[in-house]
Parts: sequence; C-alpha cells; structure tokens
Amino acid sequence: MRFAASEDEYAKNPDLKREDVRNILQWLCRQPHLPNITESEAIFFLHACFNSIEQTKKTIDNYYTIRTHTVDLFRNRDVCLKEMLDISNVMLYTPLLDQHPLKYKIMYCRLMDPDVTKYIHADAVKLYNFVFDHWLWTEGTAPGHILVVDMDSACLGHATRMSLSVAKKYFHFLQEAIPVRLRGFHVINTASFIDKVLALCRPFVKKELISLVRIHTDMETVYRDIPQKLFPKEFGGKADSILELHKKMKEKLFANRDFFIHEENTRLVNEKLRPSERKNTPADEAFGFEGSFKRLNID
Repeated sequence: MRFAASEDEYAKNPDLKREDVRNILQWLCRQPHLPNITESEAIFFLHACFNSIEQTKKTIDNYYTIRTHTVDLFRNRDVCLKEMLDISNVMLYTPLLDQHPLKYKIMYCRLMDPDVTKYIHADAVKLYNFVFDHWLWTEGTAPGHILVVDMDSACLGHATRMSLSVAKKYFHFLQEAIPVRLRGFHVINTASFIDKVLALCRPFVKKELISLVRIHTDMETVYRDIPQKLFPKEFGGKADSILELHKKMKEKLFANRDFFIHEENTRLVNEKLRPSERKNTPADEAFGFEGSFKRLNID
C-alpha cells in the first residue's frame, strides 16, 4: 500500500506547518511505548485535530492504544481468515466518487447478503476498519468525511445480533482516536427500529457525534448534502454498480493482505514502556462493558 505523499499533503493544506509535523515526530521519539509512524501519518493526525499539537499527541496515543487492546476489532488482521472471507461476502464498504462540492469524502455501507445468521457484528466492524484504513492512508486528508449507511436489506434480526460491547468500543475509537474530520453520518432507506437502536447507543455517544446523525426516509433529503451523481448506478448516480463496487472492495483488501498483517505486527503499543505517570491508558474506559441487543426488549 502506498501512503498519500507528504508533499502532496503540504500542497493541498496551506495551514499545515512543517514545523508542527516535526514537533509531533520528535515527541514520538520520546514516547517509548508508541510505534514509529511516517511523516504522512503525522500529517493525517495533525490535520484531523485542526493543527492542535496537544490534541494530536493525545489522539495518536489513543489511536494506537485502543487498536492494541481492542482485540476483537483490530487484531488478527488477515483478510484471508475464514471469518473475514465470510463477512466480506455479507457487507459492502466502499468510497463513493470524489466529486463532493466541499471536497468531502464519502463512505457507503450496506448489506450484500440479507441472511441474518451470516451477520457477525464484530467481524463487520473489523472489515470496515480494513476498508477505512486503506481509504484514509492512500487518499490522504480531506476537509471532511461522511458515512452513509444504507439499511435497504436490514431487519430487526440484524439489530438483535448487534453487540453493545462492540458498539461502545468502536464509538469510543471513533470519537477519541480516528484521524479524520467527521462531517456527517447519514442513514438511508431507514428501518422502523432505527430509533430504538440509536436510543440504546446514545449513553456512550457524545452529543457532538449525535448532532452529525441524519435519518432519511426520502433520498431527496440526502441529495441536499451528497449529490446524487456520487452514488452507485442503482441510485441514478455515476459510480459503478453496487455489485461492481463490492467486487473492487474485495480485490483491494486481498491485494493489501501483507500490508495489514505487517501493520498489526509493527504498530502496537508496548505498555511495559509507557511512562509511569500515564499508566491508565486511553483505552481503559472502552472495556468492561458487556451486553448485546439480544438481551434487550426491542418491540
């Protein structure tokens, strides 16, 4: 996998200062518990934090700490494992066309196989991480990122297979560590139970993220924020068909199998080397929360 070039990032982000990036990289050299990162990666984090050096440092520590300790979502990163092969046939995660008027980047998600028994929540989130990582590292920074979740084939059975533990851990990562500027979370072809699912997640989702959620029953309201032409052919857009996008997603993952495995082996936090004054890690609050939608009463 070829990361977005740092020189290209400086060119498209006039507010980005080389001195600040060097500051971050020098700070990392004094953090024995953290892995080494490239100049491009430092830029991604600094840009996501709106060039705040202190917030960038915290976000980098959060990012690698959470990914090290959240084993069910970020470890065993081999796209050829059976569970990954299975879930890649069930889910589609794909970037849409890069023609948003505000230069935002859009990720589109949907079920490809509606069979409830094939949906494994943790595996679905893990697959999303593969696709998102590839998307971010190769395409670089953007003024904003938007997630579109298409519930066209979802049913109540899928909700009952969702784990609150997995949801809490991932929302923690999303809010405290992900190196992008989130601008929107759009749910389309909305299922009748979506309000109850959101209500169950609300206790561990910050109001800033909740404010980004948009529930749509009509695609015309979506197109006010995301032009129709960016969507797949099935929506009347200019992107490839859903089946073509699904095929390309799997091809990209398999082509980068070695990168994902290498990344896992080299991008881990070593807690034994963490400075003593920071032994309570940023991931601590993400753990110790168990539960699933199966155990809750959803009418």
